Amino acid sequence: MTSDHRRPARRLLVAVGLSSLIAVGPGVGHAVAGPDAPPPPTREAIKALLRTEITPSGPASELSVILRTGGYTLSFEALSGGIADVEWDVAPPGGQAHAAARTGTLVIARGSLVFAVAATADLRMVLTQTGRTLLRSERRSHVRNLSVRAKATFTPAGDRPISVAVTQAPASAGATPRCFGAASHDPRRRCVNPRLHSTVTPTPAEALITPNAPCRPVSLTGLVIPCVFGVPVVAATRQVALLGDSHAETWRGAITVVADRLGWSAVSLTRSSCSFSQTIPVLRPSLAASCLAWRAGVVDWFQANPNVSTVFVADNALAEAVGTPGTTSFANQVKGYRDAWRALPRSVTQIVVIRDSPFPGTATGPCVEAAITRHQVAAVTCARPRGLAVYRDPAASAAHADAPRASVVDLTGFFCGPRDCPPVIGGVLVYKDASHMSNLFSTTLGPFLLSRVRQLVRGPQ
Repeated sequence: MTSDHRRPARRLLVAVGLSSLIAVGPGVGHAVAGPDAPPPPTREAIKALLRTEITPSGPASELSVILRTGGYTLSFEALSGGIADVEWDVAPPGGQAHAAARTGTLVIARGSLVFAVAATADLRMVLTQTGRTLLRSERRSHVRNLSVRAKATFTPAGDRPISVAVTQAPASAGATPRCFGAASHDPRRRCVNPRLHSTVTPTPAEALITPNAPCRPVSLTGLVIPCVFGVPVVAATRQVALLGDSHAETWRGAITVVADRLGWSAVSLTRSSCSFSQTIPVLRPSLAASCLAWRAGVVDWFQANPNVSTVFVADNALAEAVGTPGTTSFANQVKGYRDAWRALPRSVTQIVVIRDSPFPGTATGPCVEAAITRHQVAAVTCARPRGLAVYRDPAASAAHADAPRASVVDLTGFFCGPRDCPPVIGGVLVYKDASHMSNLFSTTLGPFLLSRVRQLVRGPQ
């Protein structure tokens, strides 16, 4: 590794974002064997080396270069065979930087590399499209020189993981926006930053083309297509699942923060327009049949994966279902969720329902675009009355009825005040369309979801 990589980074400009795309660069191995082979490297030696090689520096670390190339390449030396996982993150913004160590972090780039033997190789840190969008937005804003924490875990073959974290030069005072995103609506500590009043990040047009938090497909079992995020299984303290329709996918940004902080490996089991319930969805016959088949496949998947004991559930609260004579539509849907959860194997011991996010309405996106053009405050001009945005969630009601196996996390207070629900909170666009949360706002909810999850989830964390 060159001396250039061993100096603390001074000019890396970053923004809050997520990346879990994994790139493996070409390596040059140098196996050592025979009677004169040196002793295996100590854990302290590996830690010392990790600290010197996981932070970027030089011209390639500048914002414009990272945006142009989509990431940054580290020259990584492994002293033995094993798995290297590196990520960069920033403390959660919003006037609570002092609590960053407790509340988790927001990942902006991640890379992984497998070494068969001791070797030096290029480890590519990759930005997602989300990261690209956010970096472009922050380049246009007042935010500059945010500090970055580089974290690395190296798991030698047959040994325990070795982890280090290196914080680069601190940001100048005020460099990280206070009250960014969900932090400005923290019910326990209200936060106001006038500099964010007219900021909209991302714009509605950018949000529409920004995918949900990254998730890597690992297999295909019929209609069930699991994808993984969080920490690698080999280093995880727990394996969890995210289950539901497209609304569950929007919560993946927040759950990624939780999984990264708690050392969890997570699998996403989702299908658009198909809640995990025993009701029959109101869809075209072919789509309804596929949905029912997917649900059966999900049950089979859990039976084949008994190591996944905690399941996060999120679904569209307004999803329609075929009614049952003699019962209300809402009661029918509550029963549908309870019946579906009973069908899961006993290995699923905890179900955490995340109450569905409010609905902004179809006119909100165009209203925000117009507000940006007219230099208006979109959070005020385009706010929707709370009574029109917040609906009863049958999954949440089902969880209350199925306690203690099931429980509820309700973060509505981060979306809405007593009277209305603004489409922009703390300078962050809340919704990317008429019913789906933006990935950036979901990510800023991560630290707050983490604090709730710690209270609910039993066992080691």
